[in-house]
Amino acid sequence: KNSYIIAVAILGSFSFILLGSATLTATQSACLFFLVAVETSVVDLLCEGKYAELMREHPESGGDMVTWVWASYHMGGLMAACVTGPVADHGDIRIVFWICVPIALHIVVPTLLGYLNDPKLPRGNRGIRWQKLRAHPRVFSLAVFMAICALIQAGVNLAFRRQPAIQMAYTLSAAVILCVLSQYCLPRRLALCNLFLFLDAALYIQIGGALDYWYTADNSCVINGPAFDYTYYSTYVRIVAAIASWIGVILFQTVMGNWGIRRIFWVSVVLRCAGGIFDIVIVKRWNIAMGISDKAMYMVGDAIIYDICYTLNFMPAVLLTSKLCPKDMEATTYALLAGFQNFGQQVSRTIGVALISMFDIQTEPPCKWEGLPELIAFAHIILPL
Repeated sequence: KNSYIIAVAILGSFSFILLGSATLTATQSACLFFLVAVETSVVDLLCEGKYAELMREHPESGGDMVTWVWASYHMGGLMAACVTGPVADHGDIRIVFWICVPIALHIVVPTLLGYLNDPKLPRGNRGIRWQKLRAHPRVFSLAVFMAICALIQAGVNLAFRRQPAIQMAYTLSAAVILCVLSQYCLPRRLALCNLFLFLDAALYIQIGGALDYWYTADNSCVINGPAFDYTYYSTYVRIVAAIASWIGVILFQTVMGNWGIRRIFWVSVVLRCAGGIFDIVIVKRWNIAMGISDKAMYMVGDAIIYDICYTLNFMPAVLLTSKLCPKDMEATTYALLAGFQNFGQQVSRTIGVALISMFDIQTEPPCKWEGLPELIAFAHIILPL
């Protein structure tokens, strides 16, 4: 694990240097962000595989370990929120990339200090572990196929970025094939849980391309709209969201620690869907009629309720994924299950782009927002339920 982490840390750091210093086209920038995502994904999955292994060795500490991991994650989110908004409003956005360089590179230090307790194999035992590949051919074949699908997805998104129908056709086709193959390649319980987590991610449709613009557009596009500045939208909201996520972590640890997984999912999904009502209220301007400002209503709904519910929904998924990983296959299985959930989010984004067009929403003058309340209800309430 150590060598992979060091390699991708160098790759990600170099990508941030180029993003902060070079004049790049949109395609070049997208490729560099892809390399940054490679670092994030590899480090994330290898560390998750390690703590899944530790949770198997010490099952009594499973919930505590997940709580610690995600409390730390939200601390990082809070620190990032304090920087991005003010820089976006008052400075050069490329400054953010230079700030990210030491952050991307610092993972090398604990890795070299042996924090992962990753033993160094004798020279004769290094290389591909063919014996493990032969012992689990279906799992590895599914993992390789998913990686190929993800790479093709990136190419399709770049080549057909103005043709969402082609993107959606590929994404849905690949998702169906992967879900069918998972039923064949994985143990039945693991496959069914994986299918649920995939659908949970795919059916909460992401329509940020419309909502984000509606909340931040000026009066020329959204008449008498919120017109949030980026300091509020990217900093204040994210700070409150990070605090709300901590509350979700605490609730999971103290209140829901002894609940069954199904009960937690039911409660979190219903509450998350209820959070979509706040967006409808703001878009319909009912909050103004009630004397409640846009910022107050948005802060309560999207920053507090949504993030608490998202945390309560996500943490049991992490715990369930960790417990389902077979022995000596933690990193591979975790990467596979997390890959399915990430692919579910890609399905969600792709469907979201298509739905924005179907509901006749236009984010450029002459802007059209008449179908936005119905889109929110369908994407954030009806489909997830």
